[in-house]
Amino acid sequence: MLRIIALILFSVISHSLQANENNYLNLDLESLLFTLPENNSGKAGELIFSKAKLNWNDMRVSLKNTDQALNADLTLRPNLINFKTHRLNLTLPLSEDSPVFAIRAAELKTSNIMVNKEFFNFTGELFKIQNEAAIVTLDQFNSLCVGRDIDNLTTIDGLIAGCLNDFIINGKNEGDLAGAKLEYTDKIDDMDIYFASRLKDLKLKHNKFALDLDNANLNAANYDVQIGKSIMSCDKDPELFEIDFEKIKSDCVDSFTVDSPSIQIKDLKSTTEYDVKLENLDTKADEVHAKLKTVTIKDEGKKTVLSDLQLICKKQAGDEFYELKKVVAGCVIDSRLRLEKAQYGRFQALYGDAYIKNGKLDFKIWLKIPYVPKNIPVTITANVSHDYDKNHLLFKLKTVQFAGIPSWRRGLNYLLDFFVGMDNLEFTGKKVIIKL
Repeated sequence: MLRIIALILFSVISHSLQANENNYLNLDLESLLFTLPENNSGKAGELIFSKAKLNWNDMRVSLKNTDQALNADLTLRPNLINFKTHRLNLTLPLSEDSPVFAIRAAELKTSNIMVNKEFFNFTGELFKIQNEAAIVTLDQFNSLCVGRDIDNLTTIDGLIAGCLNDFIINGKNEGDLAGAKLEYTDKIDDMDIYFASRLKDLKLKHNKFALDLDNANLNAANYDVQIGKSIMSCDKDPELFEIDFEKIKSDCVDSFTVDSPSIQIKDLKSTTEYDVKLENLDTKADEVHAKLKTVTIKDEGKKTVLSDLQLICKKQAGDEFYELKKVVAGCVIDSRLRLEKAQYGRFQALYGDAYIKNGKLDFKIWLKIPYVPKNIPVTITANVSHDYDKNHLLFKLKTVQFAGIPSWRRGLNYLLDFFVGMDNLEFTGKKVIIKL
């Protein structure tokens, strides 16, 4: 979807402006409504603008849309788009594979587009665009691109280079602490995704993306996730000045960091709730590292509190850290988990260490059980495998040792009591299955 937005903006502007460094455009739009007609042919919507100023190769044009005389009807054909008013008829050619045909619907309200040699500015009350699966909505937004000394943002190549050098999206009104509102709806592998956020700003400065979120909500795969104030960043190739979305994405997921004080997760199927106090999460090309202050798990009146966790997992270069299946697949190959303390009612678990290397698990923790004077060491070894399609973890127990507890099965049940939400846990014989 972001690819379509970028290509549309760049394509429209490139039809309007050429290489003269004195070119500029200032366009006030009242509204734009667009709906893709059947077979890419027919009436497509309407465009209403208030005024326009254009300096195009030393030709100056100034228009005011008085009495709605320049309100335009949009008509689309497989090879063109036509803007028709009472006084003007403008046709722009389109290729058969133009990104315009990937847009199912678009809406724009009370917006301004300004571009000259040095910068590109796009502000508005509402910008909404939809393709076959996804919808992106921005309201009360401001965006700005600033080029390098060698860039001319009135050319298509200069505009792309400038926006990949210095770019920001924030709130439309200066000092607006709420920032711009972003909504995103998509469907990936039959999974519906909804994301909404107030973003203070999204910045790109030469070699670094930085996102400052005021708050956010993510709904996907039967989970509702509330994210508190967060600061996220990732790397961008400083020498990349042309559109290559796959490279931008790959570089970002291999260099991502996030600091967020609070994340609340609700499992909409089992009603289990997770309250996560995240200290930081960062990724490298071959590793995911997470550090959490606390994780509180609530389910059917039970509560478990995990304190001071650190997790390091192997990651394949380019793998998305937000794809749970890919993260788990990497953890099964090579990972380490350290836990300072777990509290469940009167039971405690202390100083947990778990290592997985090529599907082999070594785990040790100390249990503190009421009326037992000494902490009880627990050690477990197991073979671990991951069913990628079902996203299940299977542990085939090899050895289980509970000092001071005659029945290892009873001892293991003590340990599993720390995992609330038992609907996703199966324990039969010497097999433990966790359904993620």
